[in-house]
Amino acid sequence: MSTWNMPPGVTTNDIPGNDLDSVDSMELLGAQVDTIENLLAAMSLPLPPQLHLDALRPALTAVAENLRRVYVAVTGDNPWHDA
Repeated sequence: MSTWNMPPGVTTNDIPGNDLDSVDSMELLGAQVDTIENLLAAMSLPLPPQLHLDALRPALTAVAENLRRVYVAVTGDNPWHDA
């Protein structure tokens, strides 16, 4: 549901998964950029490929979840709610 066609009295805070204000959203977005940059830098470390993969899986899962939270907070739409 976009913010343009919400019923009267419903705010974006009523949408499941939207628990961030705009300042928190931008801070979380910046933190995700930092995490991605750190992961990219870590890929240049001389470690076994499996070790890289084992570290990337949980880190990228967390980044994806946090980016979804930012998307919901900024747009007011949660296309993953039913997923």
